[in-house]
Amino acid sequence: MSEPRRCSKLVVLSEREVRLLSEIPHGSTSVDTEFQCELEAGHRGPHAVLGGWSKPVGAGRLASGEAVTWWVRWEDPTGRRDVVPQATCPAETRPGEVMSEVCTLFAGHPGRHDFEWAVPDYFRRKDR
Repeated sequence: MSEPRRCSKLVVLSEREVRLLSEIPHGSTSVDTEFQCELEAGHRGPHAVLGGWSKPVGAGRLASGEAVTWWVRWEDPTGRRDVVPQATCPAETRPGEVMSEVCTLFAGHPGRHDFEWAVPDYFRRKDR
């Protein structure tokens, strides 16, 4: 059996974290409360999960003008947690092409891009 590709650590958001995410300007309106870390299994540093996003308008924009993604990060065993805005990872499999896959993680994430490990091998084309 192969090793898991995605980190198996789970987090249940506090009421404060749910409130923070639901109050993001121009963001998503519903917030889940239970998440699994979205990083590759065996990653370094804090666990992370996408908690929400906001559209690129007004003061909610990053320098790039891209949508702002809000990530919940937590550390084992300290239990330290935070909700932080981060730019999205700019990596693509085929930059500029319509059929390009994009990394859905945050810029500067540890480990490989999710398109390198999250898609089962039988969906991968051999010419990539």
